[in-house]
Amino acid sequence: MTNISVVIPTYNRRETLTRALDSVLAQDHAIYEIIVVDDGSTDGTASLPILRDSRVQYLVNPRNLGSQGSRNRGVEAARGDAIAFLDSDDYWEPTKIGKQLSAVASNGWPVLYAVTCGYTQFGQTGGFTLSPAEQIHLVDVMVHNLIGPTSVLLASRAVFDAVGNFDVTMPACQDWELFIRILERVPVFGVPEVLVHQDTGSGGRITGQTDKVVRGHQELFDRIQHTAAFRELPKWRRALVKHRQQRVLRRL
Repeated sequence: MTNISVVIPTYNRRETLTRALDSVLAQDHAIYEIIVVDDGSTDGTASLPILRDSRVQYLVNPRNLGSQGSRNRGVEAARGDAIAFLDSDDYWEPTKIGKQLSAVASNGWPVLYAVTCGYTQFGQTGGFTLSPAEQIHLVDVMVHNLIGPTSVLLASRAVFDAVGNFDVTMPACQDWELFIRILERVPVFGVPEVLVHQDTGSGGRITGQTDKVVRGHQELFDRIQHTAAFRELPKWRRALVKHRQQRVLRRL
């Protein structure tokens, strides 16, 4: 059986963290460990009874690391064969991990693998739903993130050993940037079924900081244009990708 480590960064989300943890503990594939990385909460998060569950490792950052730094600390502490991520205001369907592992199995259990799944949003942008393709390649995500937020991701430990962790220097789009590095090595498998619910109504999300979002997209698009997959496209298609990227930036 694949040992799954789940990394949950949190900051002042006591009210939703229990819901997130309950959804992990309810998985139909046994979870090896849950690593909650608290970035200095002041709302009484530490007193939550669920954090005393034997499967939960509760870490408190000695200084503020931000969400990506907290995820990286969780990756470094993880002991499982594969690592999944869940934001502390999101939650999973009970079959999420099991169905993602089935997708990996149907592709022959490669050493390097990453798998996404469908997700839906509720809150400020409720109603948006994305169902991914069963295989996603780098060329598919050069203009839009068709993989999803961090809460959809399950990846083998070997992936992080090969491509590194989240880039804390990115002002935004850190999940998308990690996906690009993964896709330079292997395709991302997808489960085209909604298994993740993303709460866009809670505070602290980067999407509300327009300047960072724009700078993150600009940096990401520049990195994409330096990948081998982009350079190998026909000239007309490279021009089309650049044009579509500029349209995204203008809309932002």
